[in-house]
Amino acid sequence: MRLRLACMVAAFLLGLLLFDLWFFGLFMAPLGFFMAGRIENHMTKKKEREYLAQYLDFLNVFSMTSSVGRGGLDAFQYCFGELSLIHPASRGFMADLQDVIAKTTMDQDIYQLFRDHRFRIAREEIDVFVQMLYLASKKGGDVDRVISYCASLLEERVRMQKDKEVLMARQKFELDVIVALPFVLLAIMKGSNPGYLTTLVSTPMGWIALFLSVALMGFSLVLGVQLCSFKNHS
Repeated sequence: MRLRLACMVAAFLLGLLLFDLWFFGLFMAPLGFFMAGRIENHMTKKKEREYLAQYLDFLNVFSMTSSVGRGGLDAFQYCFGELSLIHPASRGFMADLQDVIAKTTMDQDIYQLFRDHRFRIAREEIDVFVQMLYLASKKGGDVDRVISYCASLLEERVRMQKDKEVLMARQKFELDVIVALPFVLLAIMKGSNPGYLTTLVSTPMGWIALFLSVALMGFSLVLGVQLCSFKNHS
């Protein structure tokens, strides 16, 4: 909420600086809301990538731990201790793992607690792993094979996500250029001729041209967002 408010205030001040009219500052305030959404989306994706990286490391360490005969709470504690050396224990999957270990007592099954735990990021790969690990602990299944399957599934998903982000990078860059270019040109014009808007705001036709240009900019922005969103979900 603070980020969105700060971005809207920044957009208002930018409009006031470029056009010298408080009305256009208010008109540009929603642009700050859009930019805040882009920043929040970037931060969310970054947090999700960090979460999945910790989860994949956990699978690898847990696979080695189970292969030497460790299991139950001892295996989880060993994995947590090893991963704490490279990942912060208070963030991402490490925080979920720490919560599960902290809730486990002598008369509780850590596999069941791990299955029933509500993870901070809901992912199909995690759900498949915890369900299969719980069933393997109860039915005596091949835990190494379960972990190997989940690790390969996650690695494939992460690779596909990276390829998708590479393909989307060009569209997002073009959208950023569309958004930023008009304001860069306005700033250049204002720097070279501070009174460049006098003709527009002093005549009715100037106001019409000004509103029409702003409307076209808004339409191109909305269209670009829709196109990126469509390609991102396809």
